[in-house]
This record gives sequence, structure tokens and C-alpha cells, in this order.
Amino acid sequence: MKPEYIIGGLMVLLGLVGFLWTYFGPILDLKEKVGKVSGYNCQSIIDRVGSLETKMGTTSLTDISNRLVAVETKMSLYWDAVGDVIKDIIHHPDSPRKDYLSDKFPNLTEEEICELRDILISEKKELMANGAARDPHTRAYVLAVSLQLARVGTALVDKKLNCEK
Repeated sequence: MKPEYIIGGLMVLLGLVGFLWTYFGPILDLKEKVGKVSGYNCQSIIDRVGSLETKMGTTSLTDISNRLVAVETKMSLYWDAVGDVIKDIIHHPDSPRKDYLSDKFPNLTEEEICELRDILISEKKELMANGAARDPHTRAYVLAVSLQLARVGTALVDKKLNCEK
């Protein structure tokens, strides 16, 4: 398979992620705001839900919940589809630790997932500092590293982990 096809495919997938974030971002913000209601008493919650439903018009919380489940399913399918391809692209004989952690992903401990994140961040910074934008093969590699970073970030959020200690 030609590298141009791989790059093109990754760009299409990146565009899809951008589209989904743009389209469903406000819904995720609403989910966060609804989650903040938990500190109130029952009447306060009922009042807030009624207020939210009034602001949303005909869209019910059930509809939004169903849409969130659909987005989570699509994102899961997306990462399942591109995960192995990304892993294969970023494998390199000079980085056995990164390769080991990438192969073991997502079954990593908290320390390992943070280590993989740090390795990918430093590798991306190094590549960008060395003028990665000039070489098409390096750009494709940087894109793959960026996608793997996004995948690791998603896992950190899903597992409610924080690498900043």
C-alpha cells in the first residue's frame, strides 16, 4: 500500500474526528453541566432538569443520552479501526519501550499509560523541532504519533487518570 493512501486515510479519519467533535462538542458540554447537578437536593435537581428541558425545546435528555451513546460507539469503532494501523506506523527499532507499551495498550497500568503519553509527547516535540513539516514521510509519522496520543488521551479520560502529579 502506498504511503499516500495511508496518509490520505489518516487525514480522512482525522477530519471525521474533527467533525464529530464540532458537532457533538456542545452536547458533551451539556453532559458536564448536567453532571454538576448532583450536589443539589431533589427539588433543586427537578427544577434544573425542567429548566434545561425548557432551554432545549423539544430535545429531551433521553434523546441527548441516546446521541451520546451513539457517539461513544462510533468513537470506539473508530479507534478499533485505526488503532493497529497507528501502532504499526509508529513502531521503530530505536524505541523498544514505546513499542512494548503500544503493543500492550490499552491494558496498561496507570504508570505505563502516563509513560507512553510522555514518550509520545517528547517524540512529537522533537520531530516538530527538527522540521517535520518539510518531509512527507515524517509528517505521516507525526500524524500517527498525534493520533496515538489522542487515543492515549481518550483512555486517560475513560479511566479517570491524571498524569500530572
